[in-house]
Amino acid sequence: MHQQIGRKKNNIYFYLIILIFFGSINNHNLNKFISQNKLIFDVRGLSLNENKKLKLELNKLNIDNIFIFEKKNISNTILNYDYVLNFKANKEYPDKINVKIQKAKNIGKVLKNNKFLTILSNGKTTKYISETSFNLPIFYGNFNTVEFLNFLEILDSVNLNATEIKSFYFFQSKRWDINLKNGIIIKLPQFETKDALKNALKISSDEKFKGIKTMDFRIKDKVILDGR
Repeated sequence: MHQQIGRKKNNIYFYLIILIFFGSINNHNLNKFISQNKLIFDVRGLSLNENKKLKLELNKLNIDNIFIFEKKNISNTILNYDYVLNFKANKEYPDKINVKIQKAKNIGKVLKNNKFLTILSNGKTTKYISETSFNLPIFYGNFNTVEFLNFLEILDSVNLNATEIKSFYFFQSKRWDINLKNGIIIKLPQFETKDALKNALKISSDEKFKGIKTMDFRIKDKVILDGR
């Protein structure tokens, strides 16, 4: 009886040693396989040409291990492209990373150094192409990226249609004017901009105020309407 138990123990030890041995070999081979295969990237979400260019730049990083790499290098390379708003990157074992990009939209055009640039929904500016940007509103003034994005968030929240807008003016006092294509000028305050814009849209859609040319919200809790 004791001999049978001893044999069973010996068999168990033997099998454990075999498993550990082959496991070590497999791990060694797996690490060797991973280290010998450079990571490849698949990029989607931009134009076909932009996807190819970004894929080429990412592959130039020469990442050789899907488990260990500098995420910052990948992120910086992707965000360096103008039209990237957001992105997600997922690993596909053993040697692939899929990058899905949310593309920034053309929001308007801005005049800098006597030439137009297209301003995007991520706050960046890029080359002006008349075929895609001609009918977009013009942004005037010395605003920074944060000021622009904050204002853009307000515009989105009130569902203001960009096709109805002729131009935007940003002033040194940190406030905006909106010139609509129907000739109405909306003078917004520095603060409580969203509420003022909501009220302006209500007034512009009300038949009682037809013929109004200027809505001035610069004075707190007051609106001045002018039909001239």
